[in-house]
Amino acid sequence: CASVDGTASALRAVTHQRHGCDVAAPSGPGGIAHVRTPLGWRCPLGTTLRLALDLPEAQAAWLCALGAVYVDRQRAQDPSSPVAGGAYIRAHTVPRRYPTLTADAWRARVLHQCSDFLAVDKPAGVPVHATVDNARETCQAQLEGLLGGQVLCPHRLDVPTRGVLLLARGPEPLRAAQAELRARRVRKVYRALCAPREPGCEALMEGDLVHYLSPGPRSPVAAAAEPQGPGWRLCESRVLAGRPCSVRLGLPPAESLFRAEDFELQLGTGRTHQLRAQLAFEGWPIVGDLEYGGLATEGARGGVGGEAARDGHAPGEEVGGAGPVCTIPRAGLGAFFGLAASSLALQLGGRQYEFSLAGASAGTNEFWGSAAVPSREPEH
Repeated sequence: CASVDGTASALRAVTHQRHGCDVAAPSGPGGIAHVRTPLGWRCPLGTTLRLALDLPEAQAAWLCALGAVYVDRQRAQDPSSPVAGGAYIRAHTVPRRYPTLTADAWRARVLHQCSDFLAVDKPAGVPVHATVDNARETCQAQLEGLLGGQVLCPHRLDVPTRGVLLLARGPEPLRAAQAELRARRVRKVYRALCAPREPGCEALMEGDLVHYLSPGPRSPVAAAAEPQGPGWRLCESRVLAGRPCSVRLGLPPAESLFRAEDFELQLGTGRTHQLRAQLAFEGWPIVGDLEYGGLATEGARGGVGGEAARDGHAPGEEVGGAGPVCTIPRAGLGAFFGLAASSLALQLGGRQYEFSLAGASAGTNEFWGSAAVPSREPEH
């Protein structure tokens, strides 16, 4: 991106001026707008956004409160804060939205609560902590609002993953939990509902999964049996069990039944997207994980790389029925994703903690049939 004055490398080429502000019109995912205020400028942030971007002041205030606005690369959530001349503003004018839960719904998801720690059943579709354009509709922010105190994140789960999430209620408990995680003394077990990418794919046997993941922060990450160059990272997990089953998609008379496996896995290393990439590499992507080629669960979607969907679904092995049949719930924001952190165990301060989802060891249909999260649409 071109810089206006050489000091703000993220500022796009100016498209126009409004009230003396240099403005690069919203573009790209998230409708990102860039603003440089003129020398001598001094207005509240909300007013600055209204004048420079022609936004209603209420919308500007809402974007700030959501965490979608930055001033000089620092998130700015107070629309009344002053903006000086020469300031660089980045505003995500179309921020991503996430489900929010009522206080009662969150209380029902608490697995453990004490002065140092909180363990919850994280809903699918809700980020653990702030994203680049949303700092309010997160587990961390919603739980801080519920508890009226600080909540810190020693680890995280991917946005679409549900399950056991451990949170610290202060810096000391945070450091203690992080030390256990770094030492790999935390036992984390997942359930993964997977469908083979190709017909005839052999089920994974119990035992270790050892792969290397591609370097870099972008997803999807690639997995390989051997490092493919500098920076490839070792990742390890273990298949504890596999249960043959079938996944039913759609409604009669157009329903389809697909071969699947309900795997139980123990995480070794904790790389981003590790299990998703490992299972996809082995030919068993997670149901609903389109980023890694998984079976689509709603709408006419394609697989990874734009591969055309068959009968509205990513490629899979259609069968007449094998093992328990799991009917996938299909519901807007509660779209199905077949990965759940089913249990977590660790020792802190000489005390052993173990947290599990209700029904963590239940059968396939019982466990996955309750995986859709009853959540309400986010509101302005």
